[in-house]
Amino acid sequence: MQEKNKNIDKFIRDGMNLESASLDFSNKIMSQIHVAETEKEKALSTILQKYTHEEPSVYFAQNILSKIEMSASSTKYEPIISKKVWYFVITFLLAIMIYVASFIEETSSQLKIVNENIHKIGDLFLFELPEIISSPVLALSLFALSSLLFLDYFFQNRKFS
Repeated sequence: MQEKNKNIDKFIRDGMNLESASLDFSNKIMSQIHVAETEKEKALSTILQKYTHEEPSVYFAQNILSKIEMSASSTKYEPIISKKVWYFVITFLLAIMIYVASFIEETSSQLKIVNENIHKIGDLFLFELPEIISSPVLALSLFALSSLLFLDYFFQNRKFS
């Protein structure tokens, strides 16, 4: 048993002895790295020479600007609310006015009824706001907030003109 242990110990001691590298080992590795880098640089330079930057023609900027001007002049203004909708609104309002005017007689009782109906319609649009909404503190804070947002927009985009 002891003989087996001695053999195992000897085997372990022999395995623990580190191999020493030759003196020019690091030089050989560095030269291989240098050769690989020079090959990469040569390949990159050939690719760059193959796809060199071409100079644009003399009238390149003028051609581009003329195309931009042509596309900008061809843009047609289209309103958000079309003419058909405006015609419908005007026709509807005229129809209401004609309907109301056709039933008005010279008697004061009917004028009172029309006036009462007009006041009822007007009262639909009248309402009182709570105190907080009509306070000057809210107005100042909204102004300050909108000013800060406006400044933030311009500082982020660096557009001062």
